[in-house]
Amino acid sequence: MLSALRDSPDFYHGEARPAALRDVACASGYATAGTVYDEAPQPSQIVFGFDAANSHWRPLNVGSGDICEGFVPSDVARKLPACG
Repeated sequence: MLSALRDSPDFYHGEARPAALRDVACASGYATAGTVYDEAPQPSQIVFGFDAANSHWRPLNVGSGDICEGFVPSDVARKLPACG
């Protein structure tokens, strides 16, 4: 997932280049993860979607709340802790 984030410059640079991801959870082609930094930036959550046609994850949204709304179907969002 971190590789997918790094391959998406708008998300990666916009999130102050996190060093790692934590609390990754996956359900039905979607995933959420928290950001981890070497320094002090405010952590955030990222929602990913799996692109089956290209066999890779891609970031869909980032933020500190309501990151799944409009990106993850509600039945799947209930399975992802960061969506709740």
